[in-house]
Amino acid sequence: MPPTWAQFLEIFLKGFVPQTLWDAWRTEFEQLRQGTMTVSEYAIKFSELARHAPIIVCTVRKRVRRFIEGLDNNFKICMARELQTDISFQQVVEIARMLERVRSEEREAKEAKRSQNFGGFSGFYSASMTHHGRGSGNRSAQSAIQNTHSVPVNTLVYHWNEVLTVVISVIQHRLSTSSRGLR
Repeated sequence: MPPTWAQFLEIFLKGFVPQTLWDAWRTEFEQLRQGTMTVSEYAIKFSELARHAPIIVCTVRKRVRRFIEGLDNNFKICMARELQTDISFQQVVEIARMLERVRSEEREAKEAKRSQNFGGFSGFYSASMTHHGRGSGNRSAQSAIQNTHSVPVNTLVYHWNEVLTVVISVIQHRLSTSSRGLR
């Protein structure tokens, strides 16, 4: 029986690449984490290093698991369900990218809302931050802060996880329907 591609690649690389370099690639792959990289940057680095560690990611399921395990904790938690399903590596990467996009948009919306509530930050005390020139703070900003602190963190996390579960389901549905159209 002929060797699999992973077996052939490993035999070929061992014959032409020094063992020290082979070991360095494998170690770098085993220690790879998303860290400050975007999901796209992490996926590219992951794929580059995975070529040099075919035994570690010899099946699609192992490749998906290893990719998800290297993601930031927030993404890892959101994608726990994908570890239990048969999903392609490309779909996992696309879901992670979409989650990253959603989080980025949410962060931008929060920052825009915050700058509206506080009159923006210019480094100077803004006249819009006083109430009728008497120096008291902006009432809407104060109430926004109070409202934020009155919601228990557990409730916010629970609702965030619900939203992400729905987003992931929609993404999976769109990916499965788009891939059916390509066949």
